[in-house]
Amino acid sequence: MSKDKKAVCRHDYKNAIKVGNVDYLCPLCKELLDPMEWFFMNSFEFVDVTPVNKKSGKPVATKKNFKSLGARKKLKGGK
Repeated sequence: MSKDKKAVCRHDYKNAIKVGNVDYLCPLCKELLDPMEWFFMNSFEFVDVTPVNKKSGKPVATKKNFKSLGARKKLKGGK
């Protein structure tokens, strides 16, 4: 990687090193973190929402297997 381009660090806010009253240092890239950004990232619980392809056990309705409302009532014995 060239000297001009710097690798992007995904700062480790939970394990930041305190160096002052409101200053924290990223343990990965050794740069000072923005105090407001550090506060925001530590004030909430974040959840990873990476999409995962997973087949569900529920059948999916398609035009081929979809039954109209009238047909479903007849199958259940409705009026």
